Amino acid sequence: DGQKRFHEDPLRMIRAIRFSSQLGFHIEQETLKQMIAVKKEIETVAVERILIECEKLFAGDHVNLGIDYLRKTKIYHHLPVMIKYPYIMERFPVLKTPLHSFGEVIACFHQIEKKIPISMWCNKWKCSNKIKREAMTLTKAIHTYQTNKGLNRWLVYQLPKNLVNGFVRLMHSLDDDAPQNLKAKIRDISKELPIHSSKELAITGHDIRSLFPDKQAGPWVGTLLRHIEKEVVFGRLPNQPLNIKEWILCNPPGAN
Repeated sequence: DGQKRFHEDPLRMIRAIRFSSQLGFHIEQETLKQMIAVKKEIETVAVERILIECEKLFAGDHVNLGIDYLRKTKIYHHLPVMIKYPYIMERFPVLKTPLHSFGEVIACFHQIEKKIPISMWCNKWKCSNKIKREAMTLTKAIHTYQTNKGLNRWLVYQLPKNLVNGFVRLMHSLDDDAPQNLKAKIRDISKELPIHSSKELAITGHDIRSLFPDKQAGPWVGTLLRHIEKEVVFGRLPNQPLNIKEWILCNPPGAN
């Protein structure tokens, strides 16, 4: 009795779809009908349990089959955020490759409907801070890529190494024009960067303040450091103390 079993633990419905995504099997028609009949019960399940199953679902080798079952059963009508914005599941792209983390999943959904902030996804799904940071970093990288119509040094510099693969997976599914060798391009640009972290800058906030002893400390120091960092990353300013100090004196805080 499928309805009875699904009623005992409604998470079994998502688990069935997750197995189809991972293993590529099709759900028997009668079982599918019973899932549809009791799908609203999924709202009684703890979000944390649903997240674990959905993360595995989107990471399955047959992920698009799993997504098709989500659509057929309309179980997503009873999942966090989607319960209010059900149309986003219909707009979800055909994935070229599985998404390996829930941070990637949220970043993908955010591209579909940008008026839904990352914070809402993370709050409703009770995500960890790690997932939230990952989703926000990937979203920022995608935005930079789209704005500049491709890669640039600043994007690669800001993209953590552990998120490169996730960014590539997302771009290949979201942008048909994304080059197949995108990962290699990121690697090549990374090799050209003069620095890979702000810690490698040849000047510190203390050095900047010493150049303007009469100026009160404040946010201007961080703003100037960020500007210098960007100039160095783009290769417009050598990462040498004398060059940087000369640049600062020619571009003092508040000059623009």
